Amino acid sequence: MELKQNNITGNYFSEEYLMNTVSRFWKNFVAEEISYGNAIAAAPGNVAVAIPASGKRNYKDLVFRKIFHDKEKLLSLYNALNHSHYEDPELLHITTLENAVYLSLQNDLSFVVDFDLWFFEHQSTLNPNMPYRFLLYLASEYSKMNSDDLLYSNKLQMLDTPHFVVFYNGTDPLPEYSTLKLSSAYRNKEETPQLELQVQVININLGFNSELMDACQILKEYAQFVAEVREQAKVYPNRQAIVQAVDVCIRRDILKEFLLENKKEVIDMVFFEYDAEAEKRVIYKDGVEEGRAKEIVRSCKDFNLSKEDAIHKLETLLSIPTQSAIDYYEKFSKEFENEFSKAQKIM
Repeated sequence: MELKQNNITGNYFSEEYLMNTVSRFWKNFVAEEISYGNAIAAAPGNVAVAIPASGKRNYKDLVFRKIFHDKEKLLSLYNALNHSHYEDPELLHITTLENAVYLSLQNDLSFVVDFDLWFFEHQSTLNPNMPYRFLLYLASEYSKMNSDDLLYSNKLQMLDTPHFVVFYNGTDPLPEYSTLKLSSAYRNKEETPQLELQVQVININLGFNSELMDACQILKEYAQFVAEVREQAKVYPNRQAIVQAVDVCIRRDILKEFLLENKKEVIDMVFFEYDAEAEKRVIYKDGVEEGRAKEIVRSCKDFNLSKEDAIHKLETLLSIPTQSAIDYYEKFSKEFENEFSKAQKIM
């Protein structure tokens, strides 16, 4: 995999990532221009353009988020999760962060009920940094009530108690329940953390957490819909697979009312999710490769291996071209030299 350097930031990106970025920019540009009836030039060479059928780019939302932004459905999920029996949807006060510029900085669902502040996030690729992201979401919610009177009051200001849940339905194997901790990211592992934040991860793929699914029919139907999209994707290209899955679910009375009411938008939303998911996987793959390259260069330095031997190890262990290995070596060698120089000055 050939890596290319961004001259502005100095970061290294794979050719696959760069092409995906160009493709994503171009198809979004095309969709926007078509929605306003403008003529456009041909796409750059080797860039596959998939134009959303609905034209307007209102599909940048998640199906999960759209379903459960309805208070009745959200309350049913809350009750199933907490074995509670609330009946009035108006007890929920939705506090979801809106109008973020990028989807990754916008939380899926947050709400207050009975002095508890809940954050729900849906993911098909589990992000180990979710505790940190939830911490930012929590700070944003708490900041809404900030004022000098509150911050400097001599009376204790009461806060809604936070809870953090990720609903996972990806293809990587995961148990029914698992926990992510903010303290896992702390560099000093020997210290007892004074700030801990735990995230409950719930696997909502079919075959998992049947008790929760049975208690919340809409969540079960959502899981069935996702499973149907994956089944159809084995036979049809992405967009056609989504269309087929929507039609099958309507016939089988799975999310029928929701799909009939929002069919075109759902197809666009799921198509966008697939695109975003592919992008995240490319970024993750490149990040893992770069992290491994850094450790290999560090080990080679520790054992005083020659530049040639280090480059050969990078090529062999990472299965990358010679030029990519050279780029990694020069990048991290310079970084380690700077670290050593700073340490010498301190001493």
